[in-house]
Amino acid sequence: MMAENLYSPGDVVYLKESATIGKIEAVKINQAILTTNGWVYSIKDNSSIGAPGSYFERRSLVSTQVPYFSEDEFVTVCEAYLLAETSAKVLYDKIKAQRIALCGDVTES
Repeated sequence: MMAENLYSPGDVVYLKESATIGKIEAVKINQAILTTNGWVYSIKDNSSIGAPGSYFERRSLVSTQVPYFSEDEFVTVCEAYLLAETSAKVLYDKIKAQRIALCGDVTES
């Protein structure tokens, strides 16, 4: 029995890795390929979908090879925003803790 793919060519998905560092990076599925380990996907280099980020940086390092992504490397738009919010909160909390450690618990008026 062939496993059904979650995504099809033309679907817009979001890169989980980018979202976990606060970047919302939409990409379009170009191709879905069934391998012995499950489905893998290539994505279109379409900067009009989202701002350049980790995928585009990764691709520039690999001259002619197209990177393939597994299903667990993609998230929905809502999941991407939630991951980005979590990342931003963690960063905010670290910055606030450093400010308090260096300047005391004072707020600007």
